[in-house]
Amino acid sequence: MSVKLSTRNGVYSAIIAMAILIFLPSPTEAAPITLACKGSLNFPENNPMAIDGDSAIIDFDAGTFKPPLYQAYSITKVNDTQVTFGFESSTRSIFGTIDRISGNLSMNIMKPEDRKRLAAGGSLKMLSWMTAKCMPAKQMF
Repeated sequence: MSVKLSTRNGVYSAIIAMAILIFLPSPTEAAPITLACKGSLNFPENNPMAIDGDSAIIDFDAGTFKPPLYQAYSITKVNDTQVTFGFESSTRSIFGTIDRISGNLSMNIMKPEDRKRLAAGGSLKMLSWMTAKCMPAKQMF
């Protein structure tokens, strides 16, 4: 016994296959990762500001990391254990890392001239710094 496929069935199969390909997410696209962080934002002459469940977002496709309480910054390096991010302008030098295993986040904010002094082995005065422990957030609703 043989089965005869009509052109109509072939057209329907092609349409269904194309719809599946169009509406399935691409395997090369990764959704941003939202983290909940606990820690502190510190200032040299003021009390620390608590970070208590504030979110951080890693977006590998966009190449950005948004730490708690701050805007998103460019990811500058990624390896198996760490994501490094940063930003430099004429007034601010921001540098940080988040450990991909432990979730430890550290971020330093200083003047660009202080960053150069630090790179040369000198001392500096930070404008602020952040330390936090971040974990994957669970969606609330």
